[in-house]
Amino acid sequence: MKYETIAKKIGQLVDKKNEQYGDAFLKVGEFLKILYPNGVQPHQYQDMLVMARIFDKQMRVANGNQGDENAFTDIAGYGILMSGRKGVDNTKELMEKAIKAYREKSEIATMNYE
Repeated sequence: MKYETIAKKIGQLVDKKNEQYGDAFLKVGEFLKILYPNGVQPHQYQDMLVMARIFDKQMRVANGNQGDENAFTDIAGYGILMSGRKGVDNTKELMEKAIKAYREKSEIATMNYE
């Protein structure tokens, strides 16, 4: 395969992802400045990287959550990964809260259509 062909395919992928995520790549720096106004310390690197990934997914949601991926599933996955890393052992409590919040949101959404 020619390099020009490879570059064209990569360009098409970047265009597609930019449509799905908006300008997340360019905006994430400003987002991180808000979260970490005093800079990032070495012990915060992992948290900062997860926050950047979650921001990408939030941008995807704001742009219509297009494509085959589900940004909310990805965000939930990052939460699970970090909960395990932080040694959190309140999974049942978190699940109950999440289910309750989902049900309340579903009820509100249903009421809006009635």
